Amino acid sequence: MNYFTCRGRIYRILAFVNEAEISIIKNRMGITSSIIIALVSALSLFVMWQTIKTQTARKDAGNDLLGSEQDFRALGEEAPFGISIMGKDPRHDYLNP
Repeated sequence: MNYFTCRGRIYRILAFVNEAEISIIKNRMGITSSIIIALVSALSLFVMWQTIKTQTARKDAGNDLLGSEQDFRALGEEAPFGISIMGKDPRHDYLNP
């Protein structure tokens, strides 16, 4: 009887399956696993790219917010007249010096 191994297991070749058919099956399994590995790799790269893109966008938004806050603060502090910002309650949220 003929035997073959795959992933550490020993399989017996049945009488109605010949060596050529087993070779074709092994080849197809190899091609299929290669395609799956390629797809998983591509998906992993896509997820990493999206993560980097999101982190960059957050960093840029934080820098823009900081710059806008600094511009607003400079405008309020250097204004020759009084500026007051009030919220819904009768309390000053901002009052320039």
